[in-house]
Amino acid sequence: MKKCNKCSFERPLEEYHNDKYSKDGKTTICKWCRNLGHSKLRDTPWYREQEKKERDKRREKPEIKERELRLYREWIKNNKEYVKSNRWYAHKRLGIKPDRSKYKEVLKEIEREKIYKEKFKK
Repeated sequence: MKKCNKCSFERPLEEYHNDKYSKDGKTTICKWCRNLGHSKLRDTPWYREQEKKERDKRREKPEIKERELRLYREWIKNNKEYVKSNRWYAHKRLGIKPDRSKYKEVLKEIEREKIYKEKFKK
């Protein structure tokens, strides 16, 4: 049994992470408190921004770009029905121009639905 420095509960040694630099070989904070601290950190805008920078840095490498594009194209081949229903997103992702005439029709339909909802909201 060991007392956690954060929550002050006594817990068995299995509930602590290993730490080769401490005398007893375990961390001073229990796994539960440590996970709670990490989840709070992940919610901060700073942390999300750092993760986005790291992700973008990895994606700049040509072999990773090529692999992602290959995987995405394979996914599109395997999910044709879904892609057809959301084809403008797929076109945007692959850099292919969508059919503008159908795009305008869909925009008009969306606009009509907005107007209809506003009229009958009252």
